[in-house]
Amino acid sequence: MFNAPTEAQLASIPGLYQTDHISTQDKIIHAHFYIGQSHWFIAEYDHVDTLFGFCVL
Repeated sequence: MFNAPTEAQLASIPGLYQTDHISTQDKIIHAHFYIGQSHWFIAEYDHVDTLFGFCVL
């Protein structure tokens, strides 16, 4: 990962399933990371090792 998140960035992301009541098009993307040609847009994080969001491979 070329732009790894800081602990502060990860701490500010809502937990998994905390935004289930929000429609997909209205979800807030809290972080954007990239690995090679892939872009990862993060909406939720379990604060251990699992991220949820969208990916452009």
